[in-house]
Amino acid sequence: MGTLTKSTNQSVIQAEIQLIRSELEKREKDISQLLAEPDMLDVEEELRRLRKQLREPRDFTDKSTSVHEFQTMKSKLERSEIELADKAGELQETQLRLKVSIYTIIDPYFVA
Repeated sequence: MGTLTKSTNQSVIQAEIQLIRSELEKREKDISQLLAEPDMLDVEEELRRLRKQLREPRDFTDKSTSVHEFQTMKSKLERSEIELADKAGELQETQLRLKVSIYTIIDPYFVA
């Protein structure tokens, strides 16, 4: 009975080893397929670039604008455009008053 149990155990172990090997091969194929995808290569390249940036000292001479700086400039530009529109309206009103004053000086009976 001992040899029967021993050979059965070995068969079970061999079956488990074969199952593990097939699972390992399947996972290796999945990994190689993932690595072959261009998106994965892009992600890996981006990861390498970010890691490189972390190791390198920050370049304070970089003149590119950040998102915050861009938003600040955009809001200042919008405020300036509003102020310009207000000033243009005030200028038109002043020009109209000037014309009325000139016509009143030229023709005292002029009614605007």
